[in-house]
Amino acid sequence: EKRDGKRVLAEVVDGFGYAWHFFPIRQILLLLCLLSITIMPYTTLLPAFARGSLHGDSLDYGLMVTASGIGCLVCNLLFAIRRDVIGLDKIIPLSAMVAALCLAGFAFCRSLPLSFLILFILGGVSMAQLTASNVILQTVVDEDKRGRIMSLYIMSFIGMIPVGGLVAGAFAERFGVPEILLAGSCLCLSGTLLFLVGFTRFRTSLRALYNKLGIGTGRAGMQG
Repeated sequence: EKRDGKRVLAEVVDGFGYAWHFFPIRQILLLLCLLSITIMPYTTLLPAFARGSLHGDSLDYGLMVTASGIGCLVCNLLFAIRRDVIGLDKIIPLSAMVAALCLAGFAFCRSLPLSFLILFILGGVSMAQLTASNVILQTVVDEDKRGRIMSLYIMSFIGMIPVGGLVAGAFAERFGVPEILLAGSCLCLSGTLLFLVGFTRFRTSLRALYNKLGIGTGRAGMQG
């Protein structure tokens, strides 16, 4: 049992090391963490925002959640008709930037119909980053590291949402919900701009991996 525990710990450390030294994987996971901590707390703060800023009731809150959920569904349907992984690298930073802008717009929103539209887009682009990241990771990761990297992927997104929600809730109590939503938007936008600083290296690394795997070879899509 002790030996098994040591082996599990060694595999966890190996997974972290592999992800950290594999530039595209590291960038994807870090941006997912950022999205979870800065953008996704809107789900925690939504009831307070619906009541305090939009003067809505429980039905309005339900419609807001539904709008976000429909955005996720539409995004998944669009991804379902894609044929391959080519072009998903652009979606990752673009969806993060749009999510940040949507959250900023939502923080200033005082109209229920407009909030439904913003949440629809926000749900869609958040799911777009999540799905694009998943597909790329599944494509480029080594077979013997797949389980460890997908565990890190789940931790980076789902595991960080409660952390972001806890921090956002604590600060919202003191500074106000719209202000914290806006702060999260600014942090996400700043982090995405940092991601874009290394985007050329990110795309080059992915293209080299795609070529090695025989994905998109000779296709016009690789020229974009």
